Amino acid sequence: MTENENNRPSFDGLPQSVAELHAKIDRLTETVEKLAVAIGTKPQNELMTVEDVSAMLCKSVSTIYTMTSEHRIPYRKQGNKLYFIRKEITAWLMRAVVPKDSPKRRRKEDADKESPQEKPSEEPPCSIEHRIHSRTGADLFAVLFSAELEAAGERKFSQQAREHGGYWSDYGNGGYIFNAQADAERFAQAIIGKKEEPTDTQKEGLPNL
Repeated sequence: MTENENNRPSFDGLPQSVAELHAKIDRLTETVEKLAVAIGTKPQNELMTVEDVSAMLCKSVSTIYTMTSEHRIPYRKQGNKLYFIRKEITAWLMRAVVPKDSPKRRRKEDADKESPQEKPSEEPPCSIEHRIHSRTGADLFAVLFSAELEAAGERKFSQQAREHGGYWSDYGNGGYIFNAQADAERFAQAIIGKKEEPTDTQKEGLPNL
């Protein structure tokens, strides 16, 4: 009888050999599971909860719920519970890889430098409106100053207006009223040092003074 024949289990010893084989398989399985835990691997078909996906993607739980409601991420639903499969989440992440040659996102500062925004036009220091007296039909010219010039309040320039033959009126849009355009222009020039042209005619009733 050869050495191989001596090592071959007999029919009577077969149950013991099978038991020993199962024990070896169990020990091998346990070793593989320990190695899997040690290197952090997970079964690809593992079910994951919202909290698991939140930790995996480093996103808040509320964000994960929003992504599922917008169907932006693969998920399963059983009743009111949401479940995810690790393999599907991994595949979804792989599809989201940004190509190396994709255009870079420009910083806001760089975009502003390339397309500077136009500055809003400054408010003119004053304007002269041509008005019509509601009763007499006479021409009137109202001088209106900017809010910056009128910062001290209305009637700030009442004395100067009287010196040029005008007066302050609270009626309508208000303003310093003159009967002649030349008087209105001289008054405006005296205040801001610049001659202003009247705007388009605006018919507006004024009280009979």
